[in-house]
Amino acid sequence: MLSKVSSYIKNVGKSVAYAAVDVVKANTENTADFISTNQELFKSAYTSLVDYKTTFQRIENTFKSSKVYHAADVGIKAVFEDLKNGTFYNKERDNAMLMEAGGGMFSMDEFEITGLDDDPETGKKLDINDGDKMVSRTIFESSRLSAEL
Repeated sequence: MLSKVSSYIKNVGKSVAYAAVDVVKANTENTADFISTNQELFKSAYTSLVDYKTTFQRIENTFKSSKVYHAADVGIKAVFEDLKNGTFYNKERDNAMLMEAGGGMFSMDEFEITGLDDDPETGKKLDINDGDKMVSRTIFESSRLSAEL
């Protein structure tokens, strides 16, 4: 008789639990929908957390292949190279990086600034540096490329 009572109580407990789940599910339908719709997302997040080594490796590879990381890496290497050699204004590296970034965009063969050393109004010498020439070349190349498009 004791086994029948314990079985009865066990069945009543299961029934109450199922009824409670149904009532809660009916009252919180949006939450149930949210869980069922995002179940794949939760599984993926859980897998990523459990398998953190692979996730960390994937994040690290993505970060190291980004342009920001590459630029920072080049900058840090340049700083250490300058500190070792004492060449704090390394014109050769500056030109090489400029050519790498712009390709052949800043070729002196195609575009040359001439006749701008004197101010036409006063006849005095103008102070034109490499930066001014680079800006002029950039404007010239961008307008040429815009015209081609």
